[in-house]
Amino acid sequence: MIKFKNIENHYWRNIASRSALVIVAVVLIVLFLPRTEGKLFHYDEGKPWMYGQLIAKFDFPIFKTEEALKAERDSMMKHFQPYFNINPTVEQKNIMRFREAYKNGIPGLPKEYTEVIAHRLHDIYEAGVIDPQQYSTLVKDSGNLIRVVTGKQAVSVPINKTYSTIGAYEHLFMDPTLGPKRSILQQCNLNDYIEANLVYDKDRSETEMNDMLSLIPQASGMVMEGQRIIDRGDIVDAKTYRVLNSFEQAMEKRNATKAEITSTLIGQTIYVLILIGLFTLYLALFRKDYFDKPRSISLLYAMIVIFPILTSLMMEHNILSVYILPFTMAPIFFRVFMDSRTAFIGHATMVLISAVAVKYQYEFIIVQLVAGLVAIYSLRELSKRSQIFLTALLVTIGSAAVYFALQLIQADDLSKLDQTMYYHFAVNGFFLLFTYPLMLVIEKTFGFVSTV
Repeated sequence: MIKFKNIENHYWRNIASRSALVIVAVVLIVLFLPRTEGKLFHYDEGKPWMYGQLIAKFDFPIFKTEEALKAERDSMMKHFQPYFNINPTVEQKNIMRFREAYKNGIPGLPKEYTEVIAHRLHDIYEAGVIDPQQYSTLVKDSGNLIRVVTGKQAVSVPINKTYSTIGAYEHLFMDPTLGPKRSILQQCNLNDYIEANLVYDKDRSETEMNDMLSLIPQASGMVMEGQRIIDRGDIVDAKTYRVLNSFEQAMEKRNATKAEITSTLIGQTIYVLILIGLFTLYLALFRKDYFDKPRSISLLYAMIVIFPILTSLMMEHNILSVYILPFTMAPIFFRVFMDSRTAFIGHATMVLISAVAVKYQYEFIIVQLVAGLVAIYSLRELSKRSQIFLTALLVTIGSAAVYFALQLIQADDLSKLDQTMYYHFAVNGFFLLFTYPLMLVIEKTFGFVSTV
């Protein structure tokens, strides 16, 4: 009787511990799965639409792309005239200083040269002198205009009719009277009497600029309620891509985001719970020897949890490509320490969970399932390290081959095939080479001995 009670207690304790393990695994995976506000579709220009027919539920504008808006802003800015306030005291101050410094005349020159220079300075200041840094920015286009504010009036002046402080100094010596005497006049440091008298009016210029930019329409058309946007299998061209982007922006503004996030969270939880539950049921029905061993079940669930979390983090933070993750490392461990059937069931479960976080689930699932099968089939026995190299090579070739086949099915132009993915497969194969040293770590951590 006591023995029967001990067996019953042990049974219920196992059930409780396995249930807790399932709950912990589901919570960890769902916690890291990406959730976005609004109803987000995954699509790229030049690729087929993977969802059903999309009909506009309401009227919304077709927003322009950032590139188009930038081009319009740049075009409008070419006609923008920044404001400069003239400071009359600058001219008075500097000419007065010059006259005071050379009231007795310039050494080596007749006394009338003082008046010639003073008159020349007056002409320069009347035209306007601008800070050299601002002038160099404006003068790149000789057709630019600036608005010079005097009192309550603002007059448009071509930038090439004004001077920088350096240009004003050079303009002094273009006078036919002063030019021949340049060597003598350079000793007078005439640049000390040249100062910017046109001061940039930042507040007024920015206000005018913002008013101009606000006139640029953000949209280039409208989509009416009930209008068909795209259907399954249609290629997403440039115009449709803008329409889809505009539709998502409009959805984000209209929808109650908290309710949507809650709905997404519930859906993700149910999805992950079903897959983890089915995997647990497989172990309980067909591999009870693994189900009853804490070390075995710990390894299985650790692998199934780790890779979906890594996938979610990479997608959430836009880190490289998920195809560089060595997903087939998990079925290799399962095959070496357990058996082929468990390796495939565990790999399929892990891939289906990870697919929730990626963009193109169909491609991802096919590529990863084929890679997993290749890894399992290529490891009928493991007697030396070189077999891991062969497995990594076969997985890389298999992944690349099935992805190439999918591209041929979907693409109508061979020149548009995405070649960068094959570099990701190569990196994935390189990471698989670390399977052997990690296998030694798992043997020590979980106390396994390979069954292959």
